Amino acid sequence: MKALLLSLLLTALSAPLAQAAERTARILAAELTCPSCSYIVATAIKSVEGVRIQEFTQGKQENTGIYTVAYDDELTSLQDIVTAILDYGYPAKPLADNGS
Repeated sequence: MKALLLSLLLTALSAPLAQAAERTARILAAELTCPSCSYIVATAIKSVEGVRIQEFTQGKQENTGIYTVAYDDELTSLQDIVTAILDYGYPAKPLADNGS
């Protein structure tokens, strides 16, 4: 009986954890006019809890870059990441193929 109760308790406690998921997204940042700009945008992204940068690639348009990020949707949202970049003074928007 104790084993059953313990099992039920552990299942109940872990249920909220099972709902959290790592998401990936691609974010386009603009006005990257020098190498420092990419570093500053990366700093903005890393300032958001639960986010890590997986990849950076040059954008198709001049002075743009695409950041592929992974984030814990229990800790933050894609909008929070974009807002952090905007707060650092760089235009940014999520790309349509985000989330997985």
